[in-house]
This record gives sequence, structure tokens and C-alpha cells, in this order.
Amino acid sequence: MKNSQHKSVRAGILLLGMTLLGLTLSTQPGIAQTTPPPAFGQDPTAPPVTQAPPVTSLDEPSLEPSVSARSYLQPGAHISETVNSNLGGTGGSSGGNGVVGITRVLGSLDLKRLWSRYDLSLDYIGGLSLYSDNFGGPTQSHSMNAAQRYSWRTGQIQVCDGLTYLPEGSFGFSAYGAGGSCGGSSIGGGGSSFGSLTKTDPRLTNSTGINLHESLSPRSTITLGGSYGFTDFFGNTSVGTVNSHQLGGQAGYNRILNKFDQVGISYGYQQFQFPTAGAGTIKSNVIQALYAHQVSERMSLILGVGPQFTTINGLTQLNANVRASLRYHFPRTSLAMSYSRFTSSGSGLQLGSQSDVAKVGVQRPLNRLWTGNLDLGYSRHSALQQPGSSRALGGTFQTGFTGGGVSRRLGHFFTLTMHYQYGYESFSDKARVGPGSFNRHIGDVMLSWHPRPIRLD
Repeated sequence: MKNSQHKSVRAGILLLGMTLLGLTLSTQPGIAQTTPPPAFGQDPTAPPVTQAPPVTSLDEPSLEPSVSARSYLQPGAHISETVNSNLGGTGGSSGGNGVVGITRVLGSLDLKRLWSRYDLSLDYIGGLSLYSDNFGGPTQSHSMNAAQRYSWRTGQIQVCDGLTYLPEGSFGFSAYGAGGSCGGSSIGGGGSSFGSLTKTDPRLTNSTGINLHESLSPRSTITLGGSYGFTDFFGNTSVGTVNSHQLGGQAGYNRILNKFDQVGISYGYQQFQFPTAGAGTIKSNVIQALYAHQVSERMSLILGVGPQFTTINGLTQLNANVRASLRYHFPRTSLAMSYSRFTSSGSGLQLGSQSDVAKVGVQRPLNRLWTGNLDLGYSRHSALQQPGSSRALGGTFQTGFTGGGVSRRLGHFFTLTMHYQYGYESFSDKARVGPGSFNRHIGDVMLSWHPRPIRLD
């Protein structure tokens, strides 16, 4: 137990050090800030390219309005109270663990630093969680994402990293940011955490990626990407806690058809490793054809499909790799829908999974001060390897959530957020260890404080 506490403390110190390093770099004097040059200079014959990145890039298109080209530092403080009906994952229709209260005290920091050809983005949130029952003493929660982008006349390169240390990793709102994101999407389509058996599953996750795209002509672009990630569990958990390491690379070609549409084809390679006795290495090759349609800052549609060849212990199986996402900004309502089918690391529960994941989210301002949101998600995971003597699960497991919330501005610096979520997880007979399924009801109330951003230029 002491060893796990020392590891979690070291993880917090590492995150703090990275944050201070980013602040040091961002405040170096004598660097002028200007708007990055367009991809093809000031030539008026440049094509009417959409704001979306190449469809084979690891970046995702943004529907948010363009922010002001200014450097800033935005601190924040948050305190929340959560009520969880079944934190320990006990079976039954309503859970048998009783109601548990969780108080979180968190700090956050957002940094944006712009130079003439490159920019740095960094966001961090972390603090302590206090539990009302006998699950143990205070636990730490940390999440940080950093990205450095460099642009030149015909392209750009981005290096990013997402690092988290969390006490659990459920699919949905209760994940509390589980799984560091890097570049918006990952090679092959996945890599997030989708399940957690108990609260006593603290984990350190990291995802590092590099993404490059270079224009061959006003309408043709090539992309290259690479990623590495890992999930390491701490504590004396018994089942469903399998460490994993994942690496991959991707290359693609894109062609702009008109100012709204582009097509592309990509090849990706993934390798999943499990430092567990008897676990095989999973190797996956993915070929995918993609189509993207984006209308300004109003609509984004991405469709992709192709074969995925997965090799385990010398045996190869063929599966489909699918990617579909739709985001739409109506005059007052934002809608986001996505579905993906891909090979994943197994979320720490299995030695690799064939995963199907679907999500829907809606957000709408209710009036000048209130904003409401609804969201739901579902995922199904089939084990690619049998557990053997490891603590992994076989068979299949499913997890999902549905919920909604409201937020209200309180003056210029405070925001009050309230959210409710129902979540469930179920396991097949081959995967079952303990209950075949369990449910959770989670309610959250959070008060956030954000002062005015600090200008850095």
C-alpha cells in the first residue's frame, strides 16, 4: 500500500514539474507574437480549403469559433460534492454498497502561448478526493494535456502528451477525464478506458503522439503520425487490472475535392503488449478509406471504413475498422454523435478487445445564464485473448451511461454545475468474476472559480 502511495505522489510531482516547465517556456521575453502565415503564403490563387485538418490526420476538426490570437494564463479552483450509489461495484438492480459521498478539491491551469510560427497549449486539473466511507484515505486525481505545434508555409508538425492519474476509469462522466487525449483521435480509432470494477483501481495513463502533414499541392496532402501509450495500475486489486503498452504509426494521403469535401486513404500499424505471464503480443494492420465534409464552423461529418488484420500468436483474423462522427451547431443547440469499431488494449480488464463504442451528446443554452446538456454512451468489448493465469477477464463486457446536467453563471468569475448520471456494467459468463452486472447512480454538484485571464503578451 505504501508503494502505491509513493507512486501516486511521484505521479503528482511529475505533473507539477511539467506544468512549471511549460510556464517557464511561455514567459520567455523578447518573442513577438503574430498570426501564423497561411499554408500557401499570400497567393490569392490558393484553394478555398476548409478549416478542417486532413482527414487522415490525428487531429479532429473544430467547430468552435476562432479564438483571439493572444497568449494567456487562466487559473481556476473547483470544489465538488458527488453522491455515488454503488462505488464498490456490488451486484443488484440498485447496488448493495450504500450511498457514498465524495468531496473533491481541485485546482486547474490553462495556458496558451503564441509565437509567429508555433504555439504551446497546456491544461491541467488536479487535487484530492475525500470519501465518506471506509474505502480509505484521501486519493489524488490529476489530468494534464500539453501540445506544441510548429507551422511552416506548406505544413505543420505537432507533438502532444496526455497524462492522468485517477482513482477509477469508468466510461462516461464518472471517469472524470480518464484517459489522456492526444490529438483528438488515436491510430486505429481507440485507446480510452471503458470500465472499472471497483473504486480501488487507481491508474496512471499516458498517451504521447506526433502528427505531421505536408502539402504536395494546393489540393493534395500527406500525413504521418506516431503514438505511444501505457496504462499502469496501482494497489492490491484482484481482477480486471492488467497493465498494457501500446505503440503505433500511421501514414495517409488526402485529396481536397471542393471547399467542403475531402477524401483520404490511410494505413496504420498498432502493437499491444501486456507485461503479464502468458499474454501474447497483439499486432494490428489497418487500411481505411475516409471521407470528410465540413461546412465552416457549423457542421463536421467524418466517415471511415476498412479492413483490420489482427495477429495474435501467429494467427490472423480479419475484422472491420469503422469510424463515423457527426457534429452540428444549430443556432442554439450543439449535437455530437459518434460510432467506432476498433481493436483496443482492453481497458485494463481484458488482454486486448474488439470494441464497439457509440456516443451521443447535446448541449443547449436555456437562457442568458443557464446551459443544459444531455449525453449517453454504450460500448461492447470482446476479449481477444483468454485470461489464462492472469487477472484479466475473458468473454465480453458491456458498459454504458446516460445522464444530463445544467450549469449557471454566478457573476463574472463563478459557475455552478449540477449533473446526474446512471451507469451500468455487465459481464458474460466467461468474464464474470463476482456479480454478472451492476448499476450506479451518480449525482454531482460543482462550484468553479475562474478569474480574468492573465495576458502574456
